[in-house]
Amino acid sequence: MCVFVCVYSCVYPYARGRREGPPEAKKEGEPTGDDFVSVGLKSTMGFFGSMKRNKSKKMKDGSTRETTTKRRVEIDDDDAGEEGASGQLQRVVEEFPERMDSKETTPRGLSHHTQHVRKSLRAKTMELHGFAMSDSKRALVLGAVEELLDDYDEDAGSSSILMDELTIYRTTFRTLRRLLEMELAKKKSGVQTNHEVCISSVENALNLANALILQFHGSEASKDAVSLLDPVARGFVGQFYSNKESLSSTLLAQNMAELSLSMRPNSFPREESSGDLSGQLSGDSSEQFNSARVSIDLRRDDRIVSWSSFDVFKFAKDPKVNGYPLRTLAMQLFEHFRLFDSLPLKETRVSVFLKEIESLYNQVAYHNNVHATDVTQAMAYFIDSGLIEQLEPVHVFTLLLSTVVHDVGHPGFNNSFLVDSKSEAAERWNNSSVNENGHLFTTYELLEKHKVLKAFAPEEQSKITFWLRKIILHTDMEFHGELLQKMIKEVEMEVNELGDPRPIKEWNSVWIPLAFIVHCADISNPARPYELAFPWATMITDEFYIQGDRTRDLMMKVDSFLDRKLAKPGTTQNNQLGFIKFVVKPTLAILKAVLPSVDLLIEILNTNVRAYEEAVEPAKT
Repeated sequence: MCVFVCVYSCVYPYARGRREGPPEAKKEGEPTGDDFVSVGLKSTMGFFGSMKRNKSKKMKDGSTRETTTKRRVEIDDDDAGEEGASGQLQRVVEEFPERMDSKETTPRGLSHHTQHVRKSLRAKTMELHGFAMSDSKRALVLGAVEELLDDYDEDAGSSSILMDELTIYRTTFRTLRRLLEMELAKKKSGVQTNHEVCISSVENALNLANALILQFHGSEASKDAVSLLDPVARGFVGQFYSNKESLSSTLLAQNMAELSLSMRPNSFPREESSGDLSGQLSGDSSEQFNSARVSIDLRRDDRIVSWSSFDVFKFAKDPKVNGYPLRTLAMQLFEHFRLFDSLPLKETRVSVFLKEIESLYNQVAYHNNVHATDVTQAMAYFIDSGLIEQLEPVHVFTLLLSTVVHDVGHPGFNNSFLVDSKSEAAERWNNSSVNENGHLFTTYELLEKHKVLKAFAPEEQSKITFWLRKIILHTDMEFHGELLQKMIKEVEMEVNELGDPRPIKEWNSVWIPLAFIVHCADISNPARPYELAFPWATMITDEFYIQGDRTRDLMMKVDSFLDRKLAKPGTTQNNQLGFIKFVVKPTLAILKAVLPSVDLLIEILNTNVRAYEEAVEPAKT
């Protein structure tokens, strides 16, 4: 609770000033927008350094009582020497999790501080929820806070409650640290930063922290108050409390930072009047969260690694991409993951290569350049939400490259049709993974043509081409079951002495997890929010029906799922239910062993299953 109040008090004045109007002339001794991060963190560090430690003091009668001593870290830029405030910040950042884990630390506070905390939290909550909020909403929120504070001392002895609070503190702290590190990384690499965006993301993070604190209390008043927050905040609260046992605060913070960057001030409806609140309190908050998407802004690269905030259809139609959404996204991701800095890649060669690859995608119903864009963005989410720490840059490059090229030149017909119709492609590739061999051949050809791998050492080139061959050939659904069995075996074998999975970069057969992760991205669109998932379902159905029509024209047997003459209301939804149940969900469950953040996809899958079942049920009657 104290962390939340302290950090908010550090940054809120600057956030408020920028939202309410242009900044006034700088007064002497007053920090500017450029100083806000260092000033806020300076105050925050002072708070972390002043956390109390309990000590036992022996009394005259032989008993002991608890006393407190203060330990404070003073930050003085003038006297900090070469280390400076940033160096001291790093030191405090590294020490803070250990302080929170220490048995001596009492972050919850003591009884005689309750009155001060109540007053401070009430004031900050009023400020936090003051924007476009009706009196009725404000009363509910403040009532929830009062009820929380009334129980502040009564719950102090509960270890489970303490651990929940510690998780909130750690997650909020690491979220703010992650947001700061992202801004500093941009500045260091010469990317122009936007202070308003930074301040807005911090404010959003604190909104999410406020929602977590209210929900933590568990009272009816708190639940009502949380239901009045933004859909994104409500959805995150549900995910946080359902996954806090299985996810580390670092992963939770990654999600929290991502959402903080995705939220916009005007992205979600807010109640302007104090009318009836019943409509605001009903409905599934996680469902609203999943559908609360905003179109991508190419001036910011953070949203391109978000699962819930990326609309590939809007992205593909955006004039800024000039008809090349796949190339545009891939180049943005190569920059986002700093591949041009960490690998011997020439930006111009990569750009020309990507443009030609995209031009060779056929405009078929499903397996087109937009599908490749969607799969590549799914891979970006996987990497950013947990895989990045397990991979070397060359692995990240291979994964992104594989998703970009994995369906290049796809004719819109599956391998069975190409073999049964005795096509030239089937003859060329000896009736084996016909489409996939074609994709791989085109990729090798263009990599050589544009000399994309020229600057890599020969052994690195050999590894990349080997991985590409394994990965692309295993996108053939014929190898789905075999790949799952290989991955399960590797997960069981590649563990450390504690039984936890080793980083993927240390696995002996690293191609297996790489191929499995690409396969997961390739079949992941059923786990997109429903308004994105269902269009993909209709497009694959259309492509199937086109193949069925062609099959009928050739006087060959038409499988039922390819026959549009057998289609009925709910057929598409019913087919998706089977695909989710027998393919997508079991596959993502295995991926969770190395990437816990796929829980978000599984949660959305469950929501989509309910929607599909509702559509199928009337069709049965």
